[in-house]
Amino acid sequence: MLKQMKKIFSVLLVICFLMSVTAAVVSAQTSGGFDATPGCTTDPTGIDGVRHSCDLATPYTITAPDGQVIDYNSVKIEETSAAGSEHSYSPNQPGTAQNPGYLTSWISIIPHLPDVKYPKTFQLYVHARGPTGHSSGRGWAYYHVSGKFLNYT
Repeated sequence: MLKQMKKIFSVLLVICFLMSVTAAVVSAQTSGGFDATPGCTTDPTGIDGVRHSCDLATPYTITAPDGQVIDYNSVKIEETSAAGSEHSYSPNQPGTAQNPGYLTSWISIIPHLPDVKYPKTFQLYVHARGPTGHSSGRGWAYYHVSGKFLNYT
Protein backbone atom coordinates (compact mmCIF):
# COMPACT_ATOMS: atom_id res chain seq x y z
CA MET A 1 0.00 0.00 0.00
CA LEU A 2 2.77 2.43 0.90
CA LYS A 3 4.61 1.57 -2.32
CA GLN A 4 1.53 2.39 -4.40
CA MET A 5 1.08 5.72 -2.62
CA LYS A 6 4.72 6.61 -3.34
CA LYS A 7 4.19 5.86 -7.03
CA ILE A 8 1.03 7.97 -7.14
CA PHE A 9 2.82 10.81 -5.35
CA SER A 10 5.73 10.60 -7.81
CA VAL A 11 3.36 10.75 -10.78
CA LEU A 12 1.60 13.77 -9.28
CA LEU A 13 4.93 15.52 -8.77
CA VAL A 14 5.89 14.94 -12.40
CA ILE A 15 2.52 16.28 -13.60
CA CYS A 16 2.88 19.39 -11.43
CA PHE A 17 6.40 19.95 -12.73
CA LEU A 18 5.30 19.64 -16.37
CA MET A 19 2.44 22.06 -15.78
CA SER A 20 4.82 24.64 -14.27
CA VAL A 21 7.23 24.21 -17.22
CA THR A 22 4.34 24.73 -19.63
CA ALA A 23 3.30 27.93 -17.88
CA ALA A 24 6.86 29.25 -17.95
CA VAL A 25 7.50 28.39 -21.60
CA VAL A 26 4.36 29.88 -23.16
CA SER A 27 3.95 33.33 -21.77
CA ALA A 28 0.38 34.53 -21.51
CA GLN A 29 1.83 37.87 -22.51
CA THR A 30 1.13 38.78 -26.10
CA SER A 31 3.61 40.74 -28.13
CA GLY A 32 1.97 42.43 -31.04
CA GLY A 33 0.09 40.58 -33.70
CA PHE A 34 -1.28 41.05 -37.18
CA ASP A 35 -4.13 43.08 -38.60
CA ALA A 36 -4.61 43.22 -42.37
CA THR A 37 -7.16 43.22 -45.20
CA PRO A 38 -6.22 40.81 -48.00
CA GLY A 39 -8.45 40.73 -51.05
CA CYS A 40 -8.81 41.09 -54.80
CA THR A 41 -10.97 42.88 -57.40
CA THR A 42 -12.06 41.50 -60.79
CA ASP A 43 -12.17 43.22 -64.15
CA PRO A 44 -15.69 44.41 -65.04
CA THR A 45 -18.18 42.03 -66.61
CA GLY A 46 -18.17 42.80 -70.32
CA ILE A 47 -20.99 44.01 -72.52
CA ASP A 48 -21.14 40.45 -73.88
CA GLY A 49 -21.79 39.12 -70.33
CA VAL A 50 -18.36 37.50 -69.90
CA ARG A 51 -17.51 37.50 -66.20
CA HIS A 52 -14.01 37.63 -64.75
CA SER A 53 -12.52 36.06 -61.64
CA CYS A 54 -9.68 37.02 -59.37
CA ASP A 55 -7.70 34.85 -57.02
CA LEU A 56 -4.65 35.62 -54.97
CA ALA A 57 -1.90 33.85 -56.91
CA THR A 58 -0.03 33.13 -53.71
CA PRO A 59 -1.63 32.94 -50.28
CA TYR A 60 -1.65 35.98 -48.06
CA THR A 61 1.00 34.94 -45.52
CA ILE A 62 1.99 36.11 -42.05
CA THR A 63 4.81 34.44 -40.12
CA ALA A 64 5.35 35.01 -36.41
CA PRO A 65 8.71 36.61 -35.54
CA ASP A 66 11.48 34.58 -33.89
CA GLY A 67 10.61 33.70 -30.30
CA GLN A 68 6.89 33.99 -30.99
CA VAL A 69 4.03 31.81 -32.23
CA ILE A 70 0.49 32.62 -33.34
CA ASP A 71 -2.19 32.44 -30.66
CA TYR A 72 -4.61 30.29 -32.65
CA ASN A 73 -7.50 31.18 -30.33
CA SER A 74 -7.15 34.85 -31.27
CA VAL A 75 -7.29 34.48 -35.08
CA LYS A 76 -10.33 36.13 -36.67
CA ILE A 77 -11.39 36.30 -40.32
CA GLU A 78 -14.28 38.60 -41.22
CA GLU A 79 -15.62 39.63 -44.62
CA THR A 80 -15.37 43.42 -44.87
CA SER A 81 -16.51 44.06 -48.44
CA ALA A 82 -17.76 41.86 -51.26
CA ALA A 83 -19.59 42.09 -54.57
CA GLY A 84 -20.29 39.86 -57.53
CA SER A 85 -21.59 36.34 -57.81
CA GLU A 86 -18.81 34.69 -55.78
CA HIS A 87 -16.63 35.86 -52.92
CA SER A 88 -14.83 33.55 -50.56
CA TYR A 89 -11.61 32.70 -48.78
CA SER A 90 -9.98 29.34 -48.43
CA PRO A 91 -7.15 27.93 -46.35
CA ASN A 92 -3.80 26.91 -47.76
CA GLN A 93 -4.40 23.26 -46.90
CA PRO A 94 -7.31 21.00 -45.90
CA GLY A 95 -8.49 21.68 -42.39
CA THR A 96 -9.74 19.80 -39.37
CA ALA A 97 -11.88 20.78 -36.41
CA GLN A 98 -8.69 21.57 -34.44
CA ASN A 99 -6.93 23.35 -37.33
CA PRO A 100 -9.06 25.00 -39.99
CA GLY A 101 -6.15 24.85 -42.45
CA TYR A 102 -5.04 28.46 -42.55
CA LEU A 103 -2.55 27.91 -39.72
CA THR A 104 0.63 26.10 -40.80
CA SER A 105 4.18 25.36 -39.67
CA TRP A 106 3.18 23.99 -36.27
CA ILE A 107 6.12 23.71 -33.85
CA SER A 108 6.58 22.17 -30.44
CA ILE A 109 7.80 24.77 -27.93
CA ILE A 110 7.24 23.00 -24.62
CA PRO A 111 10.02 20.65 -23.48
CA HIS A 112 8.84 17.12 -22.66
CA LEU A 113 5.45 17.75 -24.36
CA PRO A 114 6.14 17.31 -28.09
CA ASP A 115 2.45 16.90 -28.96
CA VAL A 116 1.58 20.40 -27.73
CA LYS A 117 2.20 22.59 -30.78
CA TYR A 118 1.60 26.15 -31.87
CA PRO A 119 1.46 27.60 -35.42
CA LYS A 120 4.14 29.93 -36.79
CA THR A 121 2.38 30.84 -40.07
CA PHE A 122 -1.06 32.06 -41.20
CA GLN A 123 -1.97 31.64 -44.91
CA LEU A 124 -5.16 32.51 -46.75
CA TYR A 125 -6.38 32.56 -50.38
CA VAL A 126 -9.08 34.98 -51.54
CA HIS A 127 -11.43 34.47 -54.53
CA ALA A 128 -13.99 36.71 -56.24
CA ARG A 129 -16.05 36.51 -59.44
CA GLY A 130 -17.82 39.33 -61.26
CA PRO A 131 -21.59 39.73 -61.30
CA THR A 132 -23.86 38.18 -63.94
CA GLY A 133 -25.43 40.37 -66.60
CA HIS A 134 -24.08 42.68 -69.28
CA SER A 135 -21.71 45.48 -68.30
CA SER A 136 -22.74 44.81 -64.71
CA GLY A 137 -19.56 45.91 -62.95
CA ARG A 138 -16.77 44.37 -60.96
CA GLY A 139 -16.62 41.69 -58.31
CA TRP A 140 -14.41 41.78 -55.23
CA ALA A 141 -13.72 40.14 -51.90
CA TYR A 142 -11.86 41.67 -48.97
CA TYR A 143 -11.42 40.14 -45.54
CA HIS A 144 -10.19 41.57 -42.26
CA VAL A 145 -7.75 39.12 -40.66
CA SER A 146 -6.26 39.60 -37.22
CA GLY A 147 -4.54 37.66 -34.50
CA LYS A 148 -2.02 37.88 -31.70
CA PHE A 149 1.45 36.50 -31.19
CA LEU A 150 2.54 34.68 -28.03
CA ASN A 151 6.06 34.94 -26.67
CA TYR A 152 7.92 31.81 -25.73
CA THR A 153 11.35 31.27 -24.23
